[in-house]
Amino acid sequence: MVQTAQGPVGQCNVDPAADLAFVYENACEQIDADYLQNLALFTTTFVKNHMAICEDPSMHQALLHQVRMRLLLLLLLYLLLVLTPLL
Repeated sequence: MVQTAQGPVGQCNVDPAADLAFVYENACEQIDADYLQNLALFTTTFVKNHMAICEDPSMHQALLHQVRMRLLLLLLLYLLLVLTPLL
């Protein structure tokens, strides 16, 4: 059984390395099954709605640029959090 944890607003967190099919089949609580079902619905809806953008070759450079900018921002935020206590 995969351990789940209740978040601050009742959200359920599942270990990313878990076998989701196994967890869904063996969920001991309805909240586990509901969480996984909602996660699957969100993922499939998101992919369906954004697949055309990802498959369009003219969008590849723009998408790569956005990913690079987000990674750079995350790196800067991480460095700020790490260096702030040292100042």
